[in-house]
Amino acid sequence: MNNRWSVWLEPCKTDMVRYSKLISECCEKFSSPIFDPHITLFGRVGIEPEPTFSFFEDLIRNHTTFSSKILGVNTGEPPWKSLFIQLEACEALLNMQANINDLFKTLRDYIFDPHLSLAYGDLTINQNEMDAIPLPEIIRFSAVALVMTPDTIEN
Repeated sequence: MNNRWSVWLEPCKTDMVRYSKLISECCEKFSSPIFDPHITLFGRVGIEPEPTFSFFEDLIRNHTTFSSKILGVNTGEPPWKSLFIQLEACEALLNMQANINDLFKTLRDYIFDPHLSLAYGDLTINQNEMDAIPLPEIIRFSAVALVMTPDTIEN
């Protein structure tokens, strides 16, 4: 199967606007493709998504909005973790990810590291550039999405 699906946790409407703008600015600065703000709860599984829909309907029905504390901006392993905001692993976030993990853990191992990417690619970023990124204290989440995630950043 060529399709790879990921489960994303998305910010609430207000924070979605804020982080979409921040991601656009970072991607423009570092010549990286633009993408939607999200935390990957479980990444890149080769499945037909339809059998999981009832699970997600139940998850969404029982889901409440919650927030996570922002710990800072970091860089990591390119291309998928080049520039990101590290988030506190609060109880609500860990519980949601554990529910998703229970559904998909037979398909692959997934190590969860709560972060919101700001730019993807082979980037060179210095500390002054990271320090200049404006961050609030928290980010609020209100939606879960099952998203097709192709193999290349451009797609």
